[in-house]
Amino acid sequence: MFFKFKYSSEYQCVLGWVEGIASKEEVLKMLQEVYESDWYRDDMHEVWDYSRCEKMEIEVLELLEIFNFEKKVRNYGEQLKCAFIARQPMVKSILDEYCILTQDAAYDIRVFANRTQAIDWVQQG
Repeated sequence: MFFKFKYSSEYQCVLGWVEGIASKEEVLKMLQEVYESDWYRDDMHEVWDYSRCEKMEIEVLELLEIFNFEKKVRNYGEQLKCAFIARQPMVKSILDEYCILTQDAAYDIRVFANRTQAIDWVQQG
């Protein structure tokens, strides 16, 4: 898996890109790097582009591990949003499952087909 991320001053959020085959370990490593970045704050929305991700080798219980990691590391508020972008059906299915598993979270997570939709949603009040 290849990933990169940055703070976007234009959109006032974290923008990340994921390519290749994603595993739980790699996703956790990526999130750890984001949350340890000097510029990172707990009140930032996130947009994660998985449109070039070929496959996710992540089971349902591993999705819960990822969510539990994020809850420990991050202080989520009700106004926070996390948008995923996915085109490959299997990747979209796993990200949809993550949304279902985390639907009781104190923040909003959704999956979109393209970056424009995702960023527009994140920027809405």
